[in-house]
Amino acid sequence: MSLSHPDFRVRNEEWLFNWRKTPEDLDCKIRFGFANTALLDDCPFYAKIGKNLDPIIPQPYIGFAYAPKSQILKLVSWARRFDRADLIVELDRNAASQHHSKVQKIV
Repeated sequence: MSLSHPDFRVRNEEWLFNWRKTPEDLDCKIRFGFANTALLDDCPFYAKIGKNLDPIIPQPYIGFAYAPKSQILKLVSWARRFDRADLIVELDRNAASQHHSKVQKIV
């Protein structure tokens, strides 16, 4: 079964994105696993989804939602809809995890 969602129409290699342009100042992100794509409906954050290759996440698909520090509480609240989600902070300027990034389990 192929991953698809009407809000995630921008394809880049193995990822589907919900926004065409990457926002600036993305200081934190949520890593989440899912099987039910309805959980992604009306996602208010810049996000990408794809096939899960991470053994830590026991779901067929994985996603990352990004936000500036000023919206971290809203991001964490949104992430509680998933069975497994982790908050990742101290990202590099491209919003990628670094060796010193901190990961905190949310659910």
